[in-house]
Amino acid sequence: MRQAGLHLWYNVYFDAEAERTMTRAYSDFTALEELQVVEPVLRIKRIEGEVTPLTEVQAAQWMGATRAGSLTPEATSNDPMLHFQWHYHNEGEFYRSLPGADINLFEAWKIETDKPQVIVAVIDGGIDTTHPDLIQNLWVNEAELNGVEGEDDDDNGYVDDIHGFNFVTMDGNVTAHSHGTHVAGTVATVNNNGIGVAGVAGGNGTPESGIRMMSCQIFYQDPTTGAEKVVQDENRAAAFIYAANNGAVIAQNSWEYATSVRQLTESDKEAIDYFIDHAGRDENGNQIGPLDGGIVIFATGNSNLNALLMPASYERIFSVSSFGPDYAKAPYSNYGSWVDVAAPGGSGEYADGTMIFSTYPWGTYGFMSGTSMACPHVSGIAALVVSKYGVNEDGTIKPGFTNQMLWDRLRGGTNRTIQWYNPEAYPMGVGYINAHKALVDDEEIASDRVGDLAAEGTFEKIVLSWRVTEDSDAWDRKTDHYLIALSEEPSYGLDFRELSAGIVPIKVSTAGKMSGR
Repeated sequence: MRQAGLHLWYNVYFDAEAERTMTRAYSDFTALEELQVVEPVLRIKRIEGEVTPLTEVQAAQWMGATRAGSLTPEATSNDPMLHFQWHYHNEGEFYRSLPGADINLFEAWKIETDKPQVIVAVIDGGIDTTHPDLIQNLWVNEAELNGVEGEDDDDNGYVDDIHGFNFVTMDGNVTAHSHGTHVAGTVATVNNNGIGVAGVAGGNGTPESGIRMMSCQIFYQDPTTGAEKVVQDENRAAAFIYAANNGAVIAQNSWEYATSVRQLTESDKEAIDYFIDHAGRDENGNQIGPLDGGIVIFATGNSNLNALLMPASYERIFSVSSFGPDYAKAPYSNYGSWVDVAAPGGSGEYADGTMIFSTYPWGTYGFMSGTSMACPHVSGIAALVVSKYGVNEDGTIKPGFTNQMLWDRLRGGTNRTIQWYNPEAYPMGVGYINAHKALVDDEEIASDRVGDLAAEGTFEKIVLSWRVTEDSDAWDRKTDHYLIALSEEPSYGLDFRELSAGIVPIKVSTAGKMSGR
């Protein structure tokens, strides 16, 4: 931490009633030559979304009339409400929904169901640490659990941090928060335990499966009044540092600055950089965790804006936009050229049941929608990938899998049909996240050569058609997209990238059908 310069930061407090404004205080301190950086502490807020809390019984009654039956025999989990989670496997049953507008999770589970050596820090409201569908997959600090109450048993600077730490109240009492609990449920609700819902990285029901979630609480709901408090000082940065120092390699975030700014504060930037550069490593830079370095994942926000919004648009952050059950950009989702991928976030503007269904405090379940709900899908998929490539089957660390490799797999593990379904050209990322594609190994076998190419032309246009060809090492065995190149000269020896007239994504379900436009 000293090598990263984190010991040089101080918070300065002043009496607001002493005729000293923030501007005056800022000006006074910038005049001191001994100080390298002076900045105001920006307020933050959680990314709001629609909320519909339901008990398990209410959810079963309400959803039973909306989406009867179960999903498919391919589902490898006995969680009774899994079939409410269309965002994992969408068969197009809802009004305005389309088959395949999901994260293709069932296919991914055939490859990997996760190992507990992977730790995801949920930097959000507190996770309900008593929820029966979450308990098994919570990170446990064994030294504090088995130590003396009120003492820092593991000497990490934090007292009684059994499942994480409450950075609002600055104690180890992590308290249930609706937003944080819902996010955590999508990341890693316990799978195949016969109750509730399933999590992306929730394992297969056995104690040795499923990743572990560390609750780094920066939003707090008063259990008596319901009033919300938000961490607004140096403790926000401390959450990232704590997570990295205690074994997390993935940081899940669904918050933003309370006012629009185009630049990350230097203190937040250094804390985020610390997580990226030091998570999974010891003080000498040697890999000790399942990922060599860390990844910080953020929701883009719910203001339907094309703007550089912070912290999500910081270049070292992996950012997630939201799409609905019909592949279209969710009406609320922020977007921009800085976005990395899109994930299902649901929307109440569609049919009932098309919000995201997950855990809710006090053993209940509920619907929410927003980029906050899209983001944990990607954090869960990231955990699946790290589990497969960073942990051996016996639970030992498999060295050499880096945060850049994970970054590339998440961007590469997408369906690139995003522009097809969004003709308004919203820049929502490189594609729709696909859990199975992120896990499989591409053997770089070329697709079959295009055949049956036909062209019909007039003086206005040319209509091309061809048969979709097979790609033997693709997850669905079909070519993902085609590049059309135009030239007045023979194509041999020319750079097709400079001649491109556009990319044609393929929507058909099997190879061999006709495509074109």
